[in-house]
Amino acid sequence: MRFWVGITDREWFEHLGVRAPDEVNFWQPSSRRLAAFLEPGVPFLFKLHAPDNYIVGGGFFVRFSALPARLAWEAFGEKNGVNNYQSLRQRVAQYRGVVRGDPEIGCNIIDKPFFFDRSDWIPVPASWKPNVQRGLTYNTEENDGLTLWNSIADRLRGRAATELEYNDIVGMNFHDKVLQPQNKDQSQALRVCQSAKRVRNEIAHLRMPNPNDINSLVSEMDSLMN
Repeated sequence: MRFWVGITDREWFEHLGVRAPDEVNFWQPSSRRLAAFLEPGVPFLFKLHAPDNYIVGGGFFVRFSALPARLAWEAFGEKNGVNNYQSLRQRVAQYRGVVRGDPEIGCNIIDKPFFFDRSDWIPVPASWKPNVQRGLTYNTEENDGLTLWNSIADRLRGRAATELEYNDIVGMNFHDKVLQPQNKDQSQALRVCQSAKRVRNEIAHLRMPNPNDINSLVSEMDSLMN
């Protein structure tokens, strides 16, 4: 399995870490895509700028868009990792120098983001190159990639059950089978989470859920209770 390790700044990480949103915009000052292999569901990890050479969290890639910064702010608000549009524009200028008008930025939308406590930060693999500017691809078929992904999986498994929401549970089950049900009740509970996620995703985007998805959610909940 291939996954991406993208570089971000500590202010973005800390701003979002305390808010724990359901999705984030991992924006970049360039409007050029990070990697061609990125498609919905691919793990996308967060690495801080040097000298903080650690993997500090991640999520799952949804889509990429090149947008004017103003539109990115209107679409994602504080999920951009800043308090307001002016702060976003200033942050872009830190990387690009002087910007005029409304700069176009690259927007990588990341679903089910997770943010590790300082004690769980993971040092970058030995193969990490200090001159990397945007990020690197890793593969679980290679030693460094497998070791890194196992470290991520261990930390996700170790999260307290009370910290998990149904979005987390569905993602941890689907992506690399990090979380697996151990009995009939847990299997049924997972099906409830999957149905709830489909309904919630439509509502979160101000769309009417599919009636079949609503009926499925009710049916799965009935089965869990009986």
